[in-house]
Amino acid sequence: MACSDGKHDRLSNLSDDLICHILSFLSTKECYRTCVLSTRWESICTKIPNLHFELPEISDPELSKEIKSVFQENIRKRSLEFDSEKYCQPNDVHMWVSKAFVNFALLRRTESIRKLTLHSDKGCQPHDVDMWVSKALDLKVQELVLDLFLHEKILLPLRLSTCESLVVLKLRGRIQPTLNSSFHVYLPSLKILHLRETVIYSIFDDHREYDLNNFLSGCPHLEELLLKETFRKPINTSFHLLKRLYLSIFLPISRSKICPIQINAPTLEVLSIIDYSLTPRKYEFTNLSNLDRATLSICKRPDFNSLYTLLKGLLNVKSLDLGSNTFNVSFINFFLF
Repeated sequence: MACSDGKHDRLSNLSDDLICHILSFLSTKECYRTCVLSTRWESICTKIPNLHFELPEISDPELSKEIKSVFQENIRKRSLEFDSEKYCQPNDVHMWVSKAFVNFALLRRTESIRKLTLHSDKGCQPHDVDMWVSKALDLKVQELVLDLFLHEKILLPLRLSTCESLVVLKLRGRIQPTLNSSFHVYLPSLKILHLRETVIYSIFDDHREYDLNNFLSGCPHLEELLLKETFRKPINTSFHLLKRLYLSIFLPISRSKICPIQINAPTLEVLSIIDYSLTPRKYEFTNLSNLDRATLSICKRPDFNSLYTLLKGLLNVKSLDLGSNTFNVSFINFFLF
């Protein structure tokens, strides 16, 4: 990259915006490694639009030993009264370093961000997540992706439920969004919502299942909804702009009653239902005149009336893919002949 005179380099002649665009193709950690070049690069790193963090980020074994050694030496210098060998384990060091990096990259930032992604398998604490998400909301985040499995449940900030900037929200793990019907939910810009394994953890943690209807009704401009969940409460809502609906449902125990799923989606184009529940569930779809593709895979076959109601709602579909366990031969023969 150096020029012929050896005094300048071409990269330094590029604008901050162009360098920031180039850095956007690198990982967040790789971007911040460029901070050692100059204070200008440190400033540029605070403008990269997407931040992606994995906690803890495991380094190679040799670097792990080096980090641990430095950390323990720090403890000795501060004369802290505890056994550093006992309390400073390699995973603790990785967690500490990873959290420090997130704090450095996110909490000091003043520029708005487009996307924040957090992945953690017991690599941080719920209060850390609350702090980071709150900061992202302050920075008008547009896409929020949380994939978190911690020792304790995570309560997201209440103001997330009324965030005007949020366009994409993807939650997976032991995360509890504002599902309680007593809270007001209004996400006017939200277009993509993915919920994976959040309801089942609310059942384990709070011994009750939350109602999704209140949360979904607060997303009037939703275009894509993915639910990979375990629930038996009813879903009854209308999506006037929804184009893609993906339902992957598993209820591992047999129940005497599972409430129906009722969806009104006149603009729906893609529908996918994968239901491995041990109790049949009733599906009622109305006004699916624009449906292009549908995929059905239902483990526990519904009764005839429920089956008829389901297929009747798919009369206008152009392509229908049926899983091998969905219907038995007698049902198919009935409709063919």
